[in-house]
Amino acid sequence: MRRAARRLLSRAGRVQVTGPDGVTPDGPPGAEPAPPSGWWDPTYPHRRRLSVTAGDVRPDQGYAGYTVRLGPFDPVAAPTALTGLTSRCDDLRVVAFDGVDWTERPRHVLGCGTAELDLRFALPVDLTDGATWQDAYVYYGRADAEAPAPATGTAVYRWWDDAAANRSTDYVHGRMDAWLGTGHRDSIAWDAAGAYRFDTGDDAQESLRRTVDERDVLVEAEWLHTGCYNNNMQTSVCDPPPIVANQWRKQALAVFGAGPTHLRFWDADASWPGLATPPDAAIQARGDDATAEYTQRGAAGAMIVQDIGRLRNLVIRRYVEPEPVVELLDEESAP
Repeated sequence: MRRAARRLLSRAGRVQVTGPDGVTPDGPPGAEPAPPSGWWDPTYPHRRRLSVTAGDVRPDQGYAGYTVRLGPFDPVAAPTALTGLTSRCDDLRVVAFDGVDWTERPRHVLGCGTAELDLRFALPVDLTDGATWQDAYVYYGRADAEAPAPATGTAVYRWWDDAAANRSTDYVHGRMDAWLGTGHRDSIAWDAAGAYRFDTGDDAQESLRRTVDERDVLVEAEWLHTGCYNNNMQTSVCDPPPIVANQWRKQALAVFGAGPTHLRFWDADASWPGLATPPDAAIQARGDDATAEYTQRGAAGAMIVQDIGRLRNLVIRRYVEPEPVVELLDEESAP
């Protein structure tokens, strides 16, 4: 690790801060300059430059559109303090250079008002393997900032549906895989309480899926199981081994790479914090497969079989390991 006054590594959920003897906010030689006016919006009094470094495993579709994560970090205490950040975090904005203009990027903020602030946005440009991109800033400190547009849909992730609104027509429904007979009940229906209800019936399957045209993805969802059909299905609702019923729980699956394909599966009887960042403690299986690979791009989503319950917070994002590293550089104040 190179010498720096303040530097915390950030990979898969840790923040990195570079002090005055590391990379400066002006960036390395050859970096794009600051916005032409010198400041994106003078009503935002503070900013910090962001630096994103790609890993050595390239996503099939590259890095443009990859959801990167800064955090969790403490926006109040040094060395990651964001001076004047409001309690709602509406003023926390991401501004990036897309090769033509400096523009505000959609962002998703989690953990606002806590010491574990979590900021995500989709990269506007592709990166070469191992390259560092520094053409982005976070701006903040405007007390009267209005709430930005929500991060649902495809604004920040390849897809995120929190089920607060009915997005049933945004999905392909029906059978997802040629498995377990030929039945298809099409029971999935949105509930105004903020979930999709389902009852597949016996010996049938159904799904909610998006044609994301991706090979390397992570899919995560929250589930609340209330019953099941115990032929070909074993949960605590029917038989052991136990899976908690009547409470929200999470699952996530990642599939990435080729020759071999890398597989990760996370499962927990509670909703882990964050979104689409499952913790190591919840990993249930990991492995590689180079003999029975399916490496084409296509759809991703949730397949439901022999089950009764509810579903929400279905999120799909591009994913490889190692993930890009995000750095938070020194704070600057408007002239």
